[in-house]
Amino acid sequence: MRRILGFIGGKASAGDVLEELSSELLGPGVSSEVWERLLNLNNLEEELENHPRRESLVVCLARCPDNFHALIVRCLETVETELAKKADDLDEAAETVLANALFVMSYLLAALPAAAAGVGADAEARETAGAAFMEKLWTVSGAETKPLGERIADSALRALFHDGFTIEEPDATEDDEVQEVDGVMPALIWQEGVGPEGSSQPKNGDMQANRVVGLQLLLALLAAGAPSAIVTQESSDDASVDARLSRLLIPDARPLAYLSDPSRTIPFRAELFYSLLSVAMGYDPHGFGLPYGGYFAGAKQEAFAHLCIQALGLLLQDVRDAALGKGDMSILLSVATKRPQELLISRKSIPEEEGAPVQNVFRDMLAARSSQAEVEFMVEGIVTLLGTVSKEKGSYLPSSMRLPPFLPELLVLVFHLTACPKFVAGACAEGEVISLIEGVLLAANQAPEHVDESGLSLIEAAILLNLTSYREVCVELDEDFDGSLPESIPDFEGTAADFVALAALAQANENLGKCKASKIHDNIVQMSLFTLANVSTFADGLCMEVTSRLFSLFERCVKSLQLSRERLGFASHLPILLEAFDNALQYRYGGNTNLAYGLMTRQAIFRDLVSLVPQVQCHIDLDKDGEKERQLWQQRVEMHLHPISMLLDATVPMLEAEVEKHEISNSDEAKELLPRCILGLMPPPHAFQMRHLQRCAATHLTCEHLLAACLGDGPVCPLWEVEEAEEAEESQRGRSSSQAKPERPAPEARKARERSNSRTRSASSNRSKGSGGAKAAASEPSALPEGAVTGTQDAAGILTKSPERDPGDSRLADGATPNGNGQAGVPTMPTAHQESDTPSPKAGMDTLASQLQEAVASGVDVAQLLAQLQAAKAASACGQVHHRSSCVCINLGHPVHFCNLRGMNI
Repeated sequence: MRRILGFIGGKASAGDVLEELSSELLGPGVSSEVWERLLNLNNLEEELENHPRRESLVVCLARCPDNFHALIVRCLETVETELAKKADDLDEAAETVLANALFVMSYLLAALPAAAAGVGADAEARETAGAAFMEKLWTVSGAETKPLGERIADSALRALFHDGFTIEEPDATEDDEVQEVDGVMPALIWQEGVGPEGSSQPKNGDMQANRVVGLQLLLALLAAGAPSAIVTQESSDDASVDARLSRLLIPDARPLAYLSDPSRTIPFRAELFYSLLSVAMGYDPHGFGLPYGGYFAGAKQEAFAHLCIQALGLLLQDVRDAALGKGDMSILLSVATKRPQELLISRKSIPEEEGAPVQNVFRDMLAARSSQAEVEFMVEGIVTLLGTVSKEKGSYLPSSMRLPPFLPELLVLVFHLTACPKFVAGACAEGEVISLIEGVLLAANQAPEHVDESGLSLIEAAILLNLTSYREVCVELDEDFDGSLPESIPDFEGTAADFVALAALAQANENLGKCKASKIHDNIVQMSLFTLANVSTFADGLCMEVTSRLFSLFERCVKSLQLSRERLGFASHLPILLEAFDNALQYRYGGNTNLAYGLMTRQAIFRDLVSLVPQVQCHIDLDKDGEKERQLWQQRVEMHLHPISMLLDATVPMLEAEVEKHEISNSDEAKELLPRCILGLMPPPHAFQMRHLQRCAATHLTCEHLLAACLGDGPVCPLWEVEEAEEAEESQRGRSSSQAKPERPAPEARKARERSNSRTRSASSNRSKGSGGAKAAASEPSALPEGAVTGTQDAAGILTKSPERDPGDSRLADGATPNGNGQAGVPTMPTAHQESDTPSPKAGMDTLASQLQEAVASGVDVAQLLAQLQAAKAASACGQVHHRSSCVCINLGHPVHFCNLRGMNI
């Protein structure tokens, strides 16, 4: 059989044949001699992977589009000829010809241009030329009955299910096993799991390798040149995020529209979809559950599962979503509201998705999976794949778990699954909802460097909103949570509802300051707050960490309204926050003493808010639009503000009198004086609402960008790789050495990669484990220079980093020592990102020496200090120490001078 990754050489060099092919493409056209030599190469794939030629193919397409088109036609005719052969006639030579023709056609399709992003005459010319070529592919010409693009799509699916090449058809005598089930041949599905039962495909390495070739062609057809158009996130400008994520990357939607059209008859379409789902969700990333087993589980199987997930993500897309809202990137028009109590008439606790009829047959097939075995298989598979992050974080053995590389694509798949009521109902029935949410939040915090963090955060927020829109999910969240936490969430003791609320508040607090300049960040804030409102009705007692961050966010929004009454600003989010307060009081007052007490201590804020709301004058673009916006906002605010104000007016005077009477001085004792019941103190409960996200342009474009970025860094990334001419020789020399020893990235590139992989958000820089973190997150930017370090000392003498403080806070002066004894001269060192790009080994040694001398003079045991530093450095080299702050803390039992020792050779 053909060796996909083998090293079988031929008489003629593959590189020489490819050079002749490129030369003839730019000349009279590819000759039959060169084409025959190319088809019979045994190492064509290896040559194409090691020496990318996309740039030369792009040049050929621009200069000689007719030759380029003729070569695609020749590839297609060769593929159709070989697929017409029976399994007995498909010998090793024919298999090699078929595989090579599929290879070449994949690279040709990947060289097609992406959607134009630039401006000017050159960009317009490229866009025009690319559109003309795509039009030629999808237009019937001459005596043909089908466009060339449809023939390519049919050939790709036929190659994925060709007897003797990618599958083994059952014997014709076994009539009972060959029968179709709803138009599907169960025996042809690659693996059991999803779809009709009866798969008879053996585990064959050669056939799986051939399936990879067919999937490579399918991905190239669907994505074209989109992975080459990904713009790296180099700027922190909020407006640039919208500029990147608001444009389509895939130049032509006709390949997907053809494959997903329910009215068209496509060969092996259902078998392909069920096979992709079964392989993707049946993959075991743990290496049979053994520590370090993932390193021996097999790279080929992981790459195959990776390709299946990427193909699923592209097939579940629908370009019609991008046209919803007339191109508006806001999600507000796509947020639907339902009242579960009104669904009792239909006796459907989890309703079917409403809206326009499904026009994507793959989405229809995904939503139709309803058998218990199928739903259990999908739920277990998703939870297992996402659970790798939690197991990796909780493992006592260092680096014993290896995370799968397809977590971003997996989140895109989970986003589509959460829009399927049967999948959510199955997750609830299996008791895996909490594990599913935990896996989503942990996986979203593992963004690789090639993925846009803002886009991944938007998908994370959309998943949480969709899940919490189901009543059954919110009921399941009322259980104690003891799982792993992302870095952006502090330690807490509470339920899974607290976990979801903390995640939503972390997202909202992080993106609130950016939502004015970016609709992407505004969408994240909106969806996070909607998630909070969904959970607030069912949460039986929000923990202290949730309430403190909730009040911090509420006060920021009220402060925005107090500062400016002409523009809503952050105050536009007040209605949903007040709704969350009202839900918790009306439906869960008994367990929400922390929330109730916090509201009563902020009675003055609510009094000011009652008087401020009628004074708001909102000017948006047009006066009439601004007036409508103002009236709608006022109605939504007053709907939930007045009930809360009535409760506070009735209870706060009594509470204050009791506190004064009993001389109570702490909040825990004061909470015991709260009313046991508020019936009669508030108006009748409102009909609570639950929101979910429908298909919209923002999620479609974000998923497209995530998938395109992952394709350009995935198993078939050589399709879109470009090797610069000046780097080709150096790459050739260093290829053998790079296999033996990984190349160390440059200092700045390494720092950027570490910042990207850690997902350290701006709000998590103030990450503390109590309510102090909320105060730090809500405070104004610190007046200290960037990179400066402040410190406080606890009772044990451990020097810790203090939270950021307001500019007017004088509790810790610049020259004061951490323990407050007034001793000046504590040095502060710049953070890691302020160091020199190429630090000298002796940099900072003079300063360090003087500090050590001062430490010796003050009685510090320098030998012990150096021993601790050496131990910390050794542990850090083994990957066991993760620096989370910009200072090194040494516990010597008494105050010491400190400095930033990161990056210095000791």
